[in-house]
Amino acid sequence: MKIRIVLAAMLFAVVGVLAACGGDSASGYDRDAAVEDMVEGGLPRSQAECVVDRVDDAFGSNKLQNSETMTAEDQAKLAEITLACFTEG
Repeated sequence: MKIRIVLAAMLFAVVGVLAACGGDSASGYDRDAAVEDMVEGGLPRSQAECVVDRVDDAFGSNKLQNSETMTAEDQAKLAEITLACFTEG
C-alpha cells in the first residue's frame, strides 16, 4: 500500500513538472528545465533524464502540455515508465 502511495505521488510530480515546462514551439517543452525541476525535487539526474526522455518518446510533448487528455491507459503507461526509471536507475 505504501508503495502505491509513493508511486502515485511520483506520477503526480512527473506529470506536473513535464506539463509545466514550457519551451519552444518545435519541442513543446524544455527538456533541460524538466530534468532540472525533477533533480531539484530530489531525483537523481539519471532517473530524471530517464523519465523525461521515455515519457516524451511514449507520449510526445504535445500530450504532456495538456495532461487533461491523458486516459487511464496513458496513466498506466506513465506509471510503468516511471517505475522502470526508478528501479533501473
